Amino acid sequence: MGILDKIFGKSQPQQRDNVNIEDLIAMDEVGDAVTPPAKFYVKKIILRAEGDIEVVIAELKQNNIVILDYDPLKKQQNRLNEILNRLGDHVRDLNGDMAAIKNSTVVIITPSQVKIAKSK
Repeated sequence: MGILDKIFGKSQPQQRDNVNIEDLIAMDEVGDAVTPPAKFYVKKIILRAEGDIEVVIAELKQNNIVILDYDPLKKQQNRLNEILNRLGDHVRDLNGDMAAIKNSTVVIITPSQVKIAKSK
């Protein structure tokens, strides 16, 4: 222990409590009056029905990136496949890109200016 440690006390490394991902996400939802709006956003959309395709397409047309969570439809495999195929056709028509995240119920969909690097 050095002399300064004896005077001021040895600083202990701060321990971080387990970080709750939901708290981090909620923290960003509050917004900031000082920060100007962004040109583009990453938006999460939950796929519940065919009508959500239009919501995704509207976001892509605004050049936003969509994180699509299809968890509510995962037990309806035929319906889910039909919706995702229709959505894929629209995304290709817009020259966008689409990729699933392995071992999850999430698909990332990007506008034409953003391409997804897919590894094999």
